[in-house]
Amino acid sequence: MGIDYSPISFFKMVTHYTAAQKEIANLINCLSTKMTSVSPGQFLMLQFKMGNLTQIGDGISNVVSSLNAIAKNSISNMRG
Repeated sequence: MGIDYSPISFFKMVTHYTAAQKEIANLINCLSTKMTSVSPGQFLMLQFKMGNLTQIGDGISNVVSSLNAIAKNSISNMRG
């Protein structure tokens, strides 16, 4: 049992991020309609999912930043 080093495409990351955003938006909408009967567990699960979404968004941002730095360095090296 080893670590899975399967490549992840940028498109796949953004697709999963978008799906997670929709899921959280639907969950917020659902919970807001029954605000008086929301359990602490449901609220904590929402917070957990929102935290996960933030981490995915940060990961995407880091990838974009890294790609930007690579492109910038490549262009600088070409100018010589």
